[in-house]
Amino acid sequence: MTDVPFIRSGTGSTPAEGGCWMQVIDWTAHDGSWTDAPDCVHPVIRSLGIAINDRLPDDKRQVLLEPRFTYRAMGTNTGDEILTRKLLGYLARQVYPIYAEWKKSAGYEDNGSVLDCIQAAERGEA
Repeated sequence: MTDVPFIRSGTGSTPAEGGCWMQVIDWTAHDGSWTDAPDCVHPVIRSLGIAINDRLPDDKRQVLLEPRFTYRAMGTNTGDEILTRKLLGYLARQVYPIYAEWKKSAGYEDNGSVLDCIQAAERGEA
């Protein structure tokens, strides 16, 4: 990619001042368009991408420009409902250990219903 805007934390008003990873993806995919909600990126991946973008330091954030990240994010918004469920299931699985620790310390019992929902989402069934 040549002349690609600098990736920064938060959104930028113009490509000249740089913008978040999603703005750069939109700029790349749509010949200069400039929004942090590119229609070619799945909403779950977009939300995760924005969180990653804003938490990385400037020098590390530029790695997101690499094709293995930018081009792989493009084209993921296919409207596939099963993909959405699987992505949400995957993300829920990542935070489940925190929830499990909380429920143990709080004495809360969900009889496995939360884990059952996560597993169903991972299968694309929830």
